[in-house]
Amino acid sequence: MNRKTIILLVFVGTLVLVGLPLVFVRAWSGPAGSSVPASVEQAGMALDSISYQGRLLDSDGHPVNGSREMTFRLYTQAAGGTAIWSDMFPVQVDGGLFSVSLVVPSEIFDGRELWLGVRVGGEAEMAPRQYLQPVPYALHAASVADGAVTAGKIGEPCAEGQVLARVGEVWSCTDAELDLSPPQRVTHTIQIQGLSLVPIQVDLLSLGMSTEVDVFVDGAGNIIKLPGTDHYADLAVVCLEPCGSLNDWYEEIRSGTTTRRAITVDLWSDDSSTVEQTWLLSDCWPHQLETVLSADGRDLLAKFTFACDEIEWEIP
Repeated sequence: MNRKTIILLVFVGTLVLVGLPLVFVRAWSGPAGSSVPASVEQAGMALDSISYQGRLLDSDGHPVNGSREMTFRLYTQAAGGTAIWSDMFPVQVDGGLFSVSLVVPSEIFDGRELWLGVRVGGEAEMAPRQYLQPVPYALHAASVADGAVTAGKIGEPCAEGQVLARVGEVWSCTDAELDLSPPQRVTHTIQIQGLSLVPIQVDLLSLGMSTEVDVFVDGAGNIIKLPGTDHYADLAVVCLEPCGSLNDWYEEIRSGTTTRRAITVDLWSDDSSTVEQTWLLSDCWPHQLETVLSADGRDLLAKFTFACDEIEWEIP
């Protein structure tokens, strides 16, 4: 059997070992598709691959062709020691050239120095081992170890209760303005004249009214502003359960039956003991029907929008 020599093109030149030419070109890449050994999948390790290319010659300097079994190992030192990872598989060589994707658990690239050893068939492992350049370590960026990100690594360490803030081009610590009080929860009840309602949610932001401003210039050139037409915001409600009565009312409107109803919305105190504000909406009808997602994104809900001829509000 002829002795084989691996020739890989290198960025830095040619290394001569035991009278045999050994030249390395390392082409490392990010994650690439490749078959994953079942033993590695079963271990539950995070996987990525790095690309390795080279040229294989026999002892007479002739390019090798065909399939050759190769073993690839990773070490934490340039010579000696025990491999922390290895893989062996047949590699197709064409005109001396070959290219492989090495499937390596990404946690191996944790910042330590690594060297790659290559062995062809039953021959001794090539020497010297090839030092891995920093690029493959980007594979480790797919995850962050628990506790790896500390305040000191983010920037200037801050005291208890402070936050890191940027003022202009400078990052510095500042007192945090935190509102730790429980969020306000507005409870309400709604009544629609002549209808029995299922659980319903009111769009409280739409409860409102305004008076348009009429602007004109009098004979002396003075700008005069007077209250003009009243404008009332539409009321929106969302049915949390199938809302048959509202569906029927909306169908009546679509069929040309202009049935209008009064709507009352009561806003309650935090402890739900007293009504703090009441909105009285007169001569209302549903003029729009939409489908919206529930807050958890799981259900489709019916949303009705009501137009009203008049809106008043009371504070008891």
